[in-house]
Amino acid sequence: MNKGTDNTDNRKKCLFGFDMSEPATAEDYARYFEFMDTASGVLRDLGIRIGSNGYTYILDSVKIIVDRDMRDIRLSTDIYPLIARRHRIRSYDSIEHSIRHSIGRAYSDQMYMGEKNLIRLFGRRPTNKQFLMYVADTVSRSMCKSMIRTAG
Repeated sequence: MNKGTDNTDNRKKCLFGFDMSEPATAEDYARYFEFMDTASGVLRDLGIRIGSNGYTYILDSVKIIVDRDMRDIRLSTDIYPLIARRHRIRSYDSIEHSIRHSIGRAYSDQMYMGEKNLIRLFGRRPTNKQFLMYVADTVSRSMCKSMIRTAG
């Protein structure tokens, strides 16, 4: 009986986020900074420009996906409304557009510059959902691997 909860607790430690029902610990802050470092590195490697609103919304989306361990998400009902509330935006259409624009810009920049990161990964310009799920998966795996390295 305890094995199930132990495995869940161990897996939960690999995820980003604060449980606001309890005070944040030093481990929570360390996990937050590790998440930000990992996620910004992945986005930089994929060519997402740091100065765009889309960059911020992508980071927020990835935080939500990783924190909630979401596999089957609906961006328009699960992600965009939360980000709109956080940034005090009435319509989440601008969030969807900003993310789509950032992905599209990175894709066309890579086509122009001859880099092939997004093209090699997706074959064509990815949808918002494909891109966000890829980034969330990459960040989650990277954070779990680093936690295993530091624990061992």
